Amino acid sequence: MDATILAVFGTGIALFGALWKVQGHRFDMAEKANHERFKMAEKANHERFEALERRNAAEHAAICQSIEKAEKRNAEEHADIRQSIEKADEKAEKVNRERFETLERRNVALDSRFDTFDGRFDALYRHLLDAPPRTDRPGGPGDKQESAP
Repeated sequence: MDATILAVFGTGIALFGALWKVQGHRFDMAEKANHERFKMAEKANHERFEALERRNAAEHAAICQSIEKAEKRNAEEHADIRQSIEKADEKAEKVNRERFETLERRNVALDSRFDTFDGRFDALYRHLLDAPPRTDRPGGPGDKQESAP
């Protein structure tokens, strides 16, 4: 039985070695497959990341362009508004200047009228001072008409 036991043990050890080798090979195959899957997943994630970076860069560029367009449009509108304000200021200044000139002309005309009236009143006053008082004026203190009862 010693040879039988040795044969059984030898066969068992040989089977164990063969099984170990097959299982090791399977573990290696599983590890290699997992490694390949990991590489594929890493590659897919990298591609997704790059696609997201490209999309973000395109969106960033579009946003920058829209901001630049908005700034340009704002600057143009600001310039248009500034021109409108300047034109309105010039027009208001012209209208005010015309009004002022008109008022100046009216004031000069009124001053000349007042001077004329002042001269007339002055002449009238001097005339009245030099003239004797009139008694024949109706309604005056020397009026001889009697009022009707």
